Amino acid sequence: MAVLPSFRWRNRICILQLCLPLRAHHPPSLVGPDWYGRVGVHDLRYRLVVSNVIIPSASSATEDQVGAAYERAKVKIIDVCNQLESSHVPLPVQQDPFPSKKDRTPPVSNVGKQGYDSFVTSLKQNICKGDITQAVPSQRLKKETRLHLFNVYR
Repeated sequence: MAVLPSFRWRNRICILQLCLPLRAHHPPSLVGPDWYGRVGVHDLRYRLVVSNVIIPSASSATEDQVGAAYERAKVKIIDVCNQLESSHVPLPVQQDPFPSKKDRTPPVSNVGKQGYDSFVTSLKQNICKGDITQAVPSQRLKKETRLHLFNVYR
C-alpha cells in the first residue's frame, strides 16, 4: 500500500492517512477512532487535523483513484482548518426541543424500579454486614429526544 506524503498548510502540520477498507466482520464500534472521517489531534507541539482516506479496494485502486481521494481529503482538511480559525462558531440548529405534554414519554430504566430497589436493599445488607463502607447505586435512563447531541453534551 502506498504511503501518502504529509503536507504543510498555514503553519499547521496536516497529516493525511491512507486506510485499508473496513472488513465486514469488524463492527465499527470495535474498530476505533481510526475509522472516523476527520479527527482533530492536540498535543503540546502540534495541532493536527487528520483526514482518513478509505479506499474501497486498496489492491485494485489506481493511482488516479488514490490521487482523487487524496485531493478530496485535502479539501476537507482545509475546510476544518478554516472553521477552526474562524471567529464565528456555527452551532447546530435546534428544532423545538420540548415536545407537547401529550407527546412526552417517560424515561426507561435499564433495571426497572424493582431491580433498582433490590440493588439498594442488597447494598444496605452488605453495609450492615461490614462488607462495604460506601456505595453509589445507579441506573441508566433512556429517553427519546429531539435535542441535537451537541446540545445535550453542553
